[in-house]
Amino acid sequence: MRKLLFALFLIFLTPNLVNVVGQSLTDANGDLLDKSGNPAVGDPYLDIVEASLVIEGSSYLGTIKLDGDIPSKTNDNSIFIEWDFMIDADKNPSTSPWGYFPLAVNDIGVDYMARLCLLGDNRWGEVYNGPKNSFHEIDFQLNGNEIKLMFSPSDIGGSMSFDFVILVRKYGNRGAPDALIVFDKAPEKLHYAFQAGVVTVQTTRPVELPNLAMEFAHATVYHNQGNEERAKDMGEAFEYGYAYLQQDFLKVPPKFKVYVYRTQDDLIQGLIKYSGFSPSQADFFKSGGAPRPLNYLMHVSPQFNWHSVAHELTHTFIEEYSGRAYLNIKWLDEGLAEYESWKCVSTNPMHGQEEELFKKSALNAVDELESRNALYPLDELTTDEQWGKEMIAGNSYYIYSEAYLVASYLISSYGIDQVKSILREVQNGAKASEAVETVLEKTQTEILDEFKNASESEIFKTYTTTTAVITSSRTEVLTITSKTSTTLTQEVLTTTRSTGQPLAIWPPTNQILVEEVIILIAIGVIAIWYRKKTKLQGLR
Repeated sequence: MRKLLFALFLIFLTPNLVNVVGQSLTDANGDLLDKSGNPAVGDPYLDIVEASLVIEGSSYLGTIKLDGDIPSKTNDNSIFIEWDFMIDADKNPSTSPWGYFPLAVNDIGVDYMARLCLLGDNRWGEVYNGPKNSFHEIDFQLNGNEIKLMFSPSDIGGSMSFDFVILVRKYGNRGAPDALIVFDKAPEKLHYAFQAGVVTVQTTRPVELPNLAMEFAHATVYHNQGNEERAKDMGEAFEYGYAYLQQDFLKVPPKFKVYVYRTQDDLIQGLIKYSGFSPSQADFFKSGGAPRPLNYLMHVSPQFNWHSVAHELTHTFIEEYSGRAYLNIKWLDEGLAEYESWKCVSTNPMHGQEEELFKKSALNAVDELESRNALYPLDELTTDEQWGKEMIAGNSYYIYSEAYLVASYLISSYGIDQVKSILREVQNGAKASEAVETVLEKTQTEILDEFKNASESEIFKTYTTTTAVITSSRTEVLTITSKTSTTLTQEVLTTTRSTGQPLAIWPPTNQILVEEVIILIAIGVIAIWYRKKTKLQGLR
C-alpha cells in the first residue's frame, strides 16, 4: 500500500522529474569550519563540492560529492566521520528532537537525519528518527568521491515536502559530541527546500518576532503562533529555576519578559528591537546563543534548554545579590551559575538525567586538564577580559567545566553563604584574590590545590535541596534533605544505562564574552548514544 501511494505521488510529479534528475547543488571549496565557527583545514573528503536529492522509484536518493575520495577506514580508530542529510520534516525550526546547533544546521529544526558513518574500518548507513528517538539502517553506495544514500518517505515521517541541510563532520574520541574537530555544510546560510520533487535554495526568509504572550507567575513569555509548546516549556523552565534559586538567594528579581525565538536570525532582530542592540552588536550572535538577561529581559535562543534558562536566570539572581561584582570574579560568577543550574535541573524528573551527563562531561574535561597539568590558575580567569580571551581561543568547554567544579567544591566544603560572601567582598571593592583570602583565609592558589586533591565525593557532598514541581496552574516547593549527588548519580544511571553504552553531551555549555555581555553559543543539547553490535550509533 505504501509503495502504491508513493507511485501515485510520482505520477503527479512526472512533469518535474526530468528537471529533478539533472539538478545539482554546488558548494564552495575550502570552506570548512571548526566547532567554534572559525575557518579550518581538513581532508578533501570532508569538503562538500556538490549535492543532489531526487526521487528514484519509491525512495529518495541523496548524493554528496566531495573534493576527494572517501577512505575505506580512518587512520586513527578514535576518529568518527559522518556525511549527513539533516531533515526538517515539518518545516518548523522550533521542533528539533536532534537538538539545536544553528552553527551547523542554520535555521532548520532537525527531525530526521540520513547519514553514512565511518569509524575505523566500519561503515554503515542509517536514519535517525527524532520523534521516536530511534535508528535503523539504510542502503548506501560509494564511488570514489561520491556518496549515495537511499531512504524512503516513511523513513522521514512520510514527509514529501521538507527543508534540509547537508553536513560532513569529523570527530575525535570515537565521535564524542564535544570532540567535533571540523565540519562542512551546504548551504552556508538558510537551507534547501524539497517540494513537488524539486529542490530550491532558500536565501531569504521573513523575520518573525514573538508577538503572542503567555503569562506565568514571574514572567511574560512572548512567542510566535505555532510555537506555543516551546514557549510553555521555556516558561516552565523559568518558573522552576525562579522557585529553586530562592533557597540560596533571598532577593528575587521583578517580573521578567522572556522572548522565545524560532530561529537565530529572529533573535538577532529581537536584540535590536527589544534590547537596543546595534546591528553590528546583534550580528555577533548570528552563529548562536544569546546575551545574559539585560534589564530583566531574557532572549531565548533555539538552542536553549532547561539548564541554559536556569544558568542565565542565576546570573540575574547573582546581580541582585552583589551588583556588578561578577565582572571582576568571572570564574565564580560562571561557576556558580553552572552549579546552581545543574543542582536545580537535577531535581526535575524529566531533565535530571541530562544534568548527570552534564556533570560527567565536566569531570572528563577537568580530568583532561589535570592529565596535561593544565588547570587554569584562578587569577587567570578573574576579569571579563581574561574570560573572553579564553573563549575566543576556543577553550570554553574547559574553563566552564573547571569553574563549575571549583564552585561546587567550595560550596560543598565551605557552604553557600561563604561563597556568596566572596561576591559581596568584591562588590565592596576588594580584588578577587583579596576577597577569597578574606572570607576563606586561603589564597586562590591554595583553594585550587585543595580542589586538585579532592575526590568526586568531596566535590559533591551532601546538601539540602529544594525541588520546585511545576504544574499548569501552580508551583509547589518540596524540601528533600540529605540527598547526595553520588547517590543520585547511581540511581539515575542504573535505570537508564547498561554496561557498554557510552554517554555523551553535545554541545557543551560554551560562552563567549564580548565586553560585558556573555554570549551563550552552544548549550546542553543532550545526546545518548546507542551501540548496536559493532556499530557506534550516536545522536549528533
